[in-house]
Amino acid sequence: MAESQGNADQIKAYKEWLRDFVNRQPRGMLARLAKRFGTNKSFVSQVLNPKLPTSLPARHLPALLEVCKFTPDEKNRFLDLYSIAHGLDLNEVESSVDSRMFRMEIALPEFRDSEIRKLVVQSIKSNAETIISLAKKADRN
Repeated sequence: MAESQGNADQIKAYKEWLRDFVNRQPRGMLARLAKRFGTNKSFVSQVLNPKLPTSLPARHLPALLEVCKFTPDEKNRFLDLYSIAHGLDLNEVESSVDSRMFRMEIALPEFRDSEIRKLVVQSIKSNAETIISLAKKADRN
């Protein structure tokens, strides 16, 4: 579904605000965000570029807030801009951001073959998603 021009303008507004914030931070902020999102710096650059349509997925909001360390006023401003741009209720956005998740890292050896590394990472992610899904179902019962 195509977004209205109003939403496009509002998405541009939060992307501009976020880009300006990140540009005022010490070097390495893009790399820290990319690492925390589990993506690459190119994706983060697209999210921060108001001229590109790539929006920040809601699943990355907790990581963004953790890395950026906004002041309370900055956090409120960003979440307000984000919720308006995406037509979300601010309370819903705040509650999803405030939910805590346990994070873990897995150290992998340096594979000589990048394709093997990619397959191992994909396999680990797929297995983890399956296990988490099953555990969530069991936890609800």
